[in-house]
Amino acid sequence: MRTHREPLPEELLTSWFARRIRDPAGRKLPEPKAVRDRAGRWRHPDILPARGWLRFASQHFDVPEVQLASHTVTRRYAALTPELVAWSCSPADIGNSPWSRLPKLKICWCSRCLADDFAAGRPAHIRQDWVIAAIGFCHHHRWPLEDRCNACGSSVWAFRTPARGALRMVCTACWRPLERSFPPALEASNAIRHCWEAVIAFEHQIMTALRGKTPDQFCLNFTSAEQVLREVRDISGLLISSDRSDWAPVNAFPCAAMMPGHRLPEFHSTDAPHPLASARIPLRRSLLAATCAIVMDAGSDVALLDPGVAPAIETFLSRVEGAAIDSFIAAPGRWSPSLIQRIAETRRATRRSASIARLKGCISAIDRAFA
Repeated sequence: MRTHREPLPEELLTSWFARRIRDPAGRKLPEPKAVRDRAGRWRHPDILPARGWLRFASQHFDVPEVQLASHTVTRRYAALTPELVAWSCSPADIGNSPWSRLPKLKICWCSRCLADDFAAGRPAHIRQDWVIAAIGFCHHHRWPLEDRCNACGSSVWAFRTPARGALRMVCTACWRPLERSFPPALEASNAIRHCWEAVIAFEHQIMTALRGKTPDQFCLNFTSAEQVLREVRDISGLLISSDRSDWAPVNAFPCAAMMPGHRLPEFHSTDAPHPLASARIPLRRSLLAATCAIVMDAGSDVALLDPGVAPAIETFLSRVEGAAIDSFIAAPGRWSPSLIQRIAETRRATRRSASIARLKGCISAIDRAFA
């Protein structure tokens, strides 16, 4: 069986390293960790690897250093920022204390991708897309990503070498291989899958923007790549933060399709610097679905599933502090002209409806007085 000396296509460098140190012919080496450079920037092996670590890994595993450098997530997504990377411990949350934790990525997986690896005799490995905070689905299988074992609910897993076959990802709580931990999504209806497709289409535009390319203008009129990414970061932050209570505005966008097989939870507000980057998969998908319906045309409201809810842009404006929205609109070029125009039109329509309702109330009061 082939040992796959070099990283597999689209594989994280830390995933490749973890596989190689399990090779019986290899040495037991320390796991790669994030380090600070002389300028004080965090350099994570998958995001911005230190030159010394690349040289070390290249020499020990006999893989050209330039080939390893080409497998970084930022090489694949040139416009990626820390706010759109999934972190279990973000650089923004770490102080200067020597006892502070190191930045660490939050790992998700697609059970169908892992099943494909097992069927093809490939070692299980982590894809680069699985650590992007702007993704809640596997775009290859059109399938929800997971961050917990569906058999026991544990989030702790490890690479394990079976008696026969290739390396596998295994839940360390129940020892079930993760490709066999079938998610509740297996029973998803066609209506739910239709909702997935709406959000996946939006995620595809985000990934296009992360590559530095202009998104499809038929979907996002007059919107640049930078504006797409800013809108995703800004709106997600507004949806999970609240000055009014502990209740997060994202709860006003109920979408069972984003949590197949699970009861809709109640999300609480947070003041985390990058809430999308630190969110668990159910919250991440809910934020992306709501942002999709707000940013895209009205037809994307299908992502909210319930036909009885108000248009997403109206719900957004009614649930989020107007001053917070205005601060982003006021920043030149931060949001796209089309989104700003939709917000202005919706506000005018809301004021007009409120005026008409007040007028009808006055007329009814007069009629009752003379009845």
